[in-house]
Amino acid sequence: MTLRQYLLFMCTATVLCFGALYFVMMSVDPYTASAAGLALFYGALFLSLFGLFSLIVFVIESFFARRETVAFRTVRKSFRQAVLFSSLVTIVLLMARMQYLYWWTVILLAVIVSCVEFLWSSRSSHQS
Repeated sequence: MTLRQYLLFMCTATVLCFGALYFVMMSVDPYTASAAGLALFYGALFLSLFGLFSLIVFVIESFFARRETVAFRTVRKSFRQAVLFSSLVTIVLLMARMQYLYWWTVILLAVIVSCVEFLWSSRSSHQS
């Protein structure tokens, strides 16, 4: 898959996921929804945010990266950071819905995500 095909696929998939999120938000009542309806909402939200953050991080990394950086490393890094940040946002919203969200839980989640990113990036820098 070329870089152009990847970007086209990610843009298309992200737009479709935002369309699915819009459809779920318009058709599911959060107060009376079953577990399946809420799972559809949080799944569509995660995938939409994942695509959006992946594209944003890829563009930013490509803009600031050195010329000799290979594109697949930038794609891999953007995927990793998009998964972590999308997970963080989705978990925070889920915790808010369940009324478990406090300022210290957000800080704890952010520290956990930061540690995972640090460990993951240091592991991948040792392998290359």
